[in-house]
Amino acid sequence: MFDALGSDRCYKKAWPLDKILKLIREESGHHFDPKIVKVSLEHLDEFIRIRDMQQDQFTEGNSVLSENSCPTKPRG
Repeated sequence: MFDALGSDRCYKKAWPLDKILKLIREESGHHFDPKIVKVSLEHLDEFIRIRDMQQDQFTEGNSVLSENSCPTKPRG
């Protein structure tokens, strides 16, 4: 979830970190196990470091998957 929201995809821009953390905290005890949220937030720096090292290479106009070929692009 952290990676999905915090990374650009061919069909959406990444959410800012503060918005991701707000959602995770608000959903603790509802959609997310509070123990997992607590441990995840305690190791947030490691999650960010790993995410930054493993970023997908999507950039507008120069992507492995163009917007027109994105298999999960919402239709509409």
